[in-house]
Amino acid sequence: MEPRSLEPVLKRSMAGLALREGSPTIVAHLSEGCPTCAEGLRFFHRPGAASPTVLEQFERDFAIGLAGSGSPARALHSALAEIALRTGKRAG
Repeated sequence: MEPRSLEPVLKRSMAGLALREGSPTIVAHLSEGCPTCAEGLRFFHRPGAASPTVLEQFERDFAIGLAGSGSPARALHSALAEIALRTGKRAG
């Protein structure tokens, strides 16, 4: 594999690790009842909503949010807010 082709794999691995390490913070954030995250998560429960294209975009949004904030909870919130915006729902 060429170094350039490894970049997406490394980003996904880092995002997965951040989610696992940050899961207590993420669970606390979701438990507080964040309406933006709830709307983004509801989107994924719709039949056929989680297409490969949508999941790839979600992964990119999460990786960008993680790189910018360093916080898995903030990165998840940002990525779910993008989902809510793209589906015409209000995000905050």
